[in-house]
Amino acid sequence: MRFYSVDENPYINEEAVILKEIQLNEVKKPSTKVQHSNTDIDKLVKKIEASGVSIAPDYDQYIRLAIVFANELGENGRDYFHRVCSFDSKYDFKHCDKTFTDILNKKYSDCSVGTLIYYMQERNII
Repeated sequence: MRFYSVDENPYINEEAVILKEIQLNEVKKPSTKVQHSNTDIDKLVKKIEASGVSIAPDYDQYIRLAIVFANELGENGRDYFHRVCSFDSKYDFKHCDKTFTDILNKKYSDCSVGTLIYYMQERNII
């Protein structure tokens, strides 16, 4: 689509195919997400457990951890989420479980294992 042209004789393609909104929605970006195995995450969680340090003391970090485990492992991440959160003094099993279910159902994808590693580095665990 052209709004303005400095060309005195612009070319107008009268036979151009107009894309429909449906066609635009069908275009998908290729996925660049790297899947991590349970083994990789298990090793990281064991380091957190050995340190005994809470890596998610505030609610924002707590939610991001839920997203990490749900995004990387799906339902298999629930136990890891509980294990990591249990070191915080505000840990509540029922709330933690409900939070994970909510995050899992919303299918967030903006946090990855890199978020977990970053929080561990902040607390000098790795």
